[in-house]
Amino acid sequence: MIFGLFLQISMMGGKRGRIVLVSYRLPFKIVDDVAVQTSGGLVSAILSLTEKYGPPIDAYSKIVWIGFSEHTKKEFHKAKNLPDIFDIIPVHLDAETNKSFYDGFANNLLWPLFHYFPTFAQFDDVTFEQYQKANALFCDAVSDLVHEDDVVWVHDYHFFLLPQMLRARRKDLSIGFFLHIPFPSFEIFRLLPNRWRKPLINGILGADLIGFHTLDYVYYFLNTIKNILGIEHYNRMFVHDQRKIKVEAFPISIDYEKFKHATTSPGVLNEVAKLRHILGDQQLIFSVDRLDYTKGLIHRLEAFELFLKEHPEWQGRVMFNMVVVPSRDTILQYQEMRNQIDALVGRMNSEYSSLAWRPVTYQYKSLGFDEMVALYHLSNIGLITPVRDGMNLVAKEYVASQHRNTGVLILSEMTGAAAELTDALIINPTDKRELADAILHALEMPAEERQQRMTHMQHHLRIYDVMHWTTDFLAQLQEVRVMNKTEASNFVTPSVVRSIIQDFNRSEKRILFFDYDGTLVPYQSQPEFAIPDEDLIEMLRNLAADPRNLVVIISGRDKTFLTKWFGNLHVTLAAEHGAFTKMPHSDWIKITSESTEWKSPVIETLEMLVKEFPGSRIEMKDQSVTWHYRNAINVTQKVIERLKNQFRPFMRSFGIQLLEGNKAVEVKHKSFNKGTAVQELLSLLKDAFMLAIGDDRTDEDLFRSLPLHAYTIKVGNPSMHARYYMPAYEEVRMLIHRLIQESTAVSTVSLEGENLRPVIA
Repeated sequence: MIFGLFLQISMMGGKRGRIVLVSYRLPFKIVDDVAVQTSGGLVSAILSLTEKYGPPIDAYSKIVWIGFSEHTKKEFHKAKNLPDIFDIIPVHLDAETNKSFYDGFANNLLWPLFHYFPTFAQFDDVTFEQYQKANALFCDAVSDLVHEDDVVWVHDYHFFLLPQMLRARRKDLSIGFFLHIPFPSFEIFRLLPNRWRKPLINGILGADLIGFHTLDYVYYFLNTIKNILGIEHYNRMFVHDQRKIKVEAFPISIDYEKFKHATTSPGVLNEVAKLRHILGDQQLIFSVDRLDYTKGLIHRLEAFELFLKEHPEWQGRVMFNMVVVPSRDTILQYQEMRNQIDALVGRMNSEYSSLAWRPVTYQYKSLGFDEMVALYHLSNIGLITPVRDGMNLVAKEYVASQHRNTGVLILSEMTGAAAELTDALIINPTDKRELADAILHALEMPAEERQQRMTHMQHHLRIYDVMHWTTDFLAQLQEVRVMNKTEASNFVTPSVVRSIIQDFNRSEKRILFFDYDGTLVPYQSQPEFAIPDEDLIEMLRNLAADPRNLVVIISGRDKTFLTKWFGNLHVTLAAEHGAFTKMPHSDWIKITSESTEWKSPVIETLEMLVKEFPGSRIEMKDQSVTWHYRNAINVTQKVIERLKNQFRPFMRSFGIQLLEGNKAVEVKHKSFNKGTAVQELLSLLKDAFMLAIGDDRTDEDLFRSLPLHAYTIKVGNPSMHARYYMPAYEEVRMLIHRLIQESTAVSTVSLEGENLRPVIA
């Protein structure tokens, strides 16, 4: 189904282009003039996809793969066994640049920091300079060959800067970015120096679609861009640099059928027979990882040791086969970790083994495919317990290879896979007691339960396999591409301004609706600091002086604030999102008659949030209560969702609603909003020229209530109901200046005159 959607969307984009894929590691290396496939989830994903759907993918004409290599393009062209579905473009980096970029900034800073090992992170300005240089060299390589109809898919933490570098050269380019490691919480990310934070984030924002493995990583990223750049999202989409950018979760997967069918292949069956002979009646626990401090190898061994100590009845009946794949063993830190493993395995085998049995078989090597699948297939327990992991495909491979469905997966809650494989025994990898108990639970689990759990996980992997992952990402990238092309007119361009001015000049009746915070004035650290300046007061006075103009300020602010600053102007005011209205030089009228008995339990709940998130505060109004978290940290979308769940009983009982504003949550009765507040004006002036400008979700009610001919403009983020967008409040001010000019100008002035400057140049 998803592939059909992918193909349909791709066809919308015109003729078929190519996928230009950028990753540090190329899918092949050359050994004795033969192209040999390299390891990695991305390589397996793309190769499996091309094998299934043909050369290369039906929606695109070819795959161009760009990555680092010491081999030349000519050498790859001559290599044997290289599939003709790829154009391999090697990028050469000199030894110093490659070491500082790859070993330095990427793997000695970003890798440990993003995996929550900040004490291992090495901060070095020189390595960042080389990181910039390497990204620029890759940008040159992509720019030299990319075509208009191509899509560029950038992969991983090595190339955070690359999407924006490409965007600076090719505004119309379709760019996707996918991160294969965790994206950390803002508290971790902010450990980066200020001079690095913004370039890294802005670099990623050069992409149209930004993908992560899990929704947790998605919201960590969205919270980070909110804290660093002030960008708010709407359903994981926002506007930046006059483009819509989407952020989404795409959990990478495996070729499920490949592993499932391999369990009955001759090579795997031969390995299975060998292993059965060695194991006899013993239960097998199996794990495989790269040598890395993120994998929890020491914790895993210590937990197994605790299990043996507390459950001696299992000694001689169970064996742990731990495979560690060599990785960076020239680095002192990794050498020390390997020595720790050697010592711990030696001590355990010395203490618990007998002539006929030893508890741990430790292999420091890579395994072939057949041997790996055989171990997956035979293992009674798959022990996958990293301290932090972006996804972990080993867990998925183990599930897919369980031909008899008798194994049990013990999985770290710190992996991306834990969000999908919920029938595993999910554990905290640093808790030796919990892990030891999970091993006992798995060994004693009834066969029916084991089979049921494994069947459920296999069903999920069968549906969301590697083909789904790839095509889902490319389909959504193409969807955003089409969206940005077809909705380019949504931005307030000079031609849109001309249309607004022309209709404004033709009309004898005009209604102008303005939100306040974020629309007429910028946001401040505290709401009370966001007061109107003299220029704004004078603009509104001049605009309202024209008898043809009805100026309405419709805000979430209370009556006292609006009266103090705008009460002497000839403007109509609407306070608390329409709970109260005030015509010029008249008294306030209360629109709603609803009870406010709901306020007491709501305030009590919000007061607990203020304690939990220092810097946040509660604003009491007559008909509403607002929780402001502009100065608080770590208020993620998960916190807002939790608040909604807490308020759900109140919402049903009292008929209230929760409104998400810009770094604020407001609770009020749902019987009134900005849309209902203006109904009387609309009925009286239904044929008038109408302009409405607002910046947050509360303004959607106003946009939705206006007729189709109205000019509705959202400031900043994407909108469900506004026709147009403006980047910031400064553009609103400029447009108001234009309207004032037109209200006082001689009617014969040409709209094309040089003295009439467009809002956005």
